[in-house]
Amino acid sequence: MCNYYGDIRLSPELPIYVAAQHTDGGAGKSKLMHHHPEGQMYVPAQGVILVEAGGNRQVLPPGRLGWIPPYMPHSASTHGNTLRPGLAGYTIHIAPSLCVGLPEQSLALRMSPLAMSLLERMCRWPNGSPTDAAGLRLMNVFLDEIRSAEPDPLH
Repeated sequence: MCNYYGDIRLSPELPIYVAAQHTDGGAGKSKLMHHHPEGQMYVPAQGVILVEAGGNRQVLPPGRLGWIPPYMPHSASTHGNTLRPGLAGYTIHIAPSLCVGLPEQSLALRMSPLAMSLLERMCRWPNGSPTDAAGLRLMNVFLDEIRSAEPDPLH
């Protein structure tokens, strides 16, 4: 099976894939229901992402993190606005072995300023993955921040 990051799956040697993304389209660009063995996080920086997974609907404005556990069927749609069309944000795929301690259900989490700064730094990794011990340390601190993040429902 192939994901947009290539024809390989994440593994202990390739434990995480981080990407900054931008779509030029307007409202309603969609990714149909699908699943994969990796956990996934969405973090919009501009626009809104609507995620449906595990019977939950997450509305993700900028600064919120949407978490989807491994193998959970999910879909997503992106929504810009008329002043700033399109969506900019981040997607993170995480090897199942690193998902230990993350929520077992799909939900929205509040990102700390430290987690956001780490994510911005991690986006500079060549090919979206750490290449040295320093990169692995950044990844582990980021995951620790997410493990301690508070749920952030919109209600």
